[in-house]
Amino acid sequence: MKDNKTLRKNISYVLSSNMIIALIGLVNVFLFPKIMTVESYALYQSFMLYITYITICHAGFSTGMAINYAGKNFEDISLRRFKSEIFLLFLIVLFFFFFISIIYWYSRYEVFYYLVLVIIPYVLVGSYKSLLQSWNKFRYFTIINLFESVSIILISLLIYFIYNEFSGESYIYIYLSVYWVVFIYIFINLFNMVKKTESISIFSQDNKNTWRLGAIFVIGNYINILFIVMNKQVVQIFFSIEEFAYYSFGISLQTLIMLFVTSISQPLFTIMAKNIFSSSDYDKIKDLLIVFSSFSVCGYFVVSFIIKRYIPNYSNSLDITAIYFMAFPAIYIINCLYFNFYKYKKLTKYYVKLMSVMFAIMLALNIMAAYFFADMKYVAISTVVAYYIFLFCGGIRLSFITIKIKDILYLIVFMLSFIFINYLNNNDMLSLIYMFFLTLFFSIFFYKNSIFALIKKEI
Repeated sequence: MKDNKTLRKNISYVLSSNMIIALIGLVNVFLFPKIMTVESYALYQSFMLYITYITICHAGFSTGMAINYAGKNFEDISLRRFKSEIFLLFLIVLFFFFFISIIYWYSRYEVFYYLVLVIIPYVLVGSYKSLLQSWNKFRYFTIINLFESVSIILISLLIYFIYNEFSGESYIYIYLSVYWVVFIYIFINLFNMVKKTESISIFSQDNKNTWRLGAIFVIGNYINILFIVMNKQVVQIFFSIEEFAYYSFGISLQTLIMLFVTSISQPLFTIMAKNIFSSSDYDKIKDLLIVFSSFSVCGYFVVSFIIKRYIPNYSNSLDITAIYFMAFPAIYIINCLYFNFYKYKKLTKYYVKLMSVMFAIMLALNIMAAYFFADMKYVAISTVVAYYIFLFCGGIRLSFITIKIKDILYLIVFMLSFIFINYLNNNDMLSLIYMFFLTLFFSIFFYKNSIFALIKKEI
């Protein structure tokens, strides 16, 4: 099918470009704790934590736009309506800019100062990238991502080589500069695109409907963000600055793994919106996501090898990393299948209710782990448990995506193998080989039909 070929092409295109971003991200993960003090690294991680909170500052309007435009070509949209949407989106972000400015004025909390500076470019660039995904313009989407990632790391390295030191503040100002450059470029392009077009009213009924659709869904998205970062926030509250830095480093590879998840979920959403997949197709996609995520877990041993030899000061973060890696199968399925299905079926109320329950579970488990055990490892364990609760509960509404007995058996055998190899073998490279071939064997044994379907391009 043509759409299936398009899906494979988009996934391979985004995945290949994200490989470059992943390599840069890998350098970031190991470089910054090496060249920063623990205090600077904690500031850098605090900034990255709090910046996730401002993703809601489009108030759901850009989310509604992305849902409405999903599966459509940019050439077919109404520029009059698009111009009004862009103008309204800018006004919404401007409102939040002043709101956070007031919060900073009264609190004088350093991180809020940086949020004031970054909110306009960060939110608007993110909104534009979500529209590019909806229009199937993954080439432009990846170019922007590559520019951001490459620029930040190159400028950071340049400053470090010149001054032989690098602070958390330096990283933040580089981040701000790169995002402002990207924003200005996008703004100029959009301005030239619509400057000769007469806009409809920004308060038109169409825009109100778009906002209404996105506002409900963005609440669920925001709760999802809280669900993801809650463990990190709990550690920041209950533990010391140094422990927060070590924990943040331990889970920092989540960002890299999410690149691969995004490489699959973004093109997949565009095709799902066209309603061409059968129930058996979804079942095979679920199987393949489990397989791909399992091979991602094998990367832990490469990470362990690098940390032990080049950043030994952070070796005590490895237990956190190992625990968190075991959540990857659940993360893949939740993000690529569950969330995409909720979006394209527009199950906004169900999505918000589900995310509220899952967030409450995550919050309760994290706080209990921090309070009763006073050990960051138990916070990580409680996080993994919450993800698997989500995996089993989140698919109840999706009759065609079921977690079967064979999936549970596979996950149990896979995790026990990972734990056994990790704690009984001190040779990381040998462990990587063992885990890779065990994963290959288990994958073929449990999911050979789905794997062969992919090879034969039947999906």
